[in-house]
Amino acid sequence: MIPAEKIEQIKAKSDIVEVISDFVALKKKGKEFVGLSPFNNERTPSFSVNPAKGIYKCFSSGKGGDVIDFIMNHLSLKYYDAIGYLAKRYNIEIESDTVYTIPERKVYQQLPASFIPVEHVTPTLGHPDDNNLFKYLCTKFPADIVAGRFQEYFIGTHRNWCIFWQVDARGGVRSGKYINYHPNGHRDKDSKTSWHHNSTKEYKPLYPDFNLQQCLFGEHLVARYPRRPIAIVESEKTALIASLIIDKYTWLSCCMKGGLNASKLASVANRSITLFPDLGAFDEWRVKATEFNLNISDHIERIATDDDRGRGLDLADFLLR
Repeated sequence: MIPAEKIEQIKAKSDIVEVISDFVALKKKGKEFVGLSPFNNERTPSFSVNPAKGIYKCFSSGKGGDVIDFIMNHLSLKYYDAIGYLAKRYNIEIESDTVYTIPERKVYQQLPASFIPVEHVTPTLGHPDDNNLFKYLCTKFPADIVAGRFQEYFIGTHRNWCIFWQVDARGGVRSGKYINYHPNGHRDKDSKTSWHHNSTKEYKPLYPDFNLQQCLFGEHLVARYPRRPIAIVESEKTALIASLIIDKYTWLSCCMKGGLNASKLASVANRSITLFPDLGAFDEWRVKATEFNLNISDHIERIATDDDRGRGLDLADFLLR
């Protein structure tokens, strides 16, 4: 048994970034470090380390904790064996019959993101006449204002499909998400969402090994409005609608309910950020707000009726009332 005071000494000496860097290639993003998960095979980093709090979080596997938890999870060690491993790494003597060895370093390198040529984006912009979402919003707002927002957010049209181009802070096009809408503005759930890099046969030869690393939808607007606070919502459609109604924020989308991660949030580091979850997502997003030290709004959770919940309304529905 290792004495409690010795365990505290080992924990105090063990730098979580140093220890995890033995196994994961970490990159500093704001106040945190991010990298590829050592627990799952992934291309988009969902693993973050917060040195100030002394904790890590892996969003792809759900694992997290302090430096001891990481060693236990990653090396499949029991508690006191993990303590022994850290003691050996930092040359701290403990009384034990077990010989602890430091495994060979295996660093998980992040693959570079792939990008879509801008010449595939430009022809889809500025001609939204067949776009059901555009036509619906023109019944709620002036057509020139809606058209301006489509241009600003790089929202394209292909036949009757709406294309939400993901353009990062450097102007790189990560890909485009194709979503079909009904004339009433609601998503056509019978039409499967697809991505530009794998949705059309004529483009497939250009992307044989495409590595999609998503960014926040609207990320390119962050630098354009440096004094505006950031508002993050779930869907691209909600970000668009919110921008037409409340212009004091730069509205961004994380593109799905579970889409908040350290990699995406790195682009808005050190900015004032408020999360606006859809109805029913507050509890899950509150965990993320705590994890990343963000503000969160519970407004629609407080005002929603039982009928609203039964109908599965989202934030955009409340904004358009």
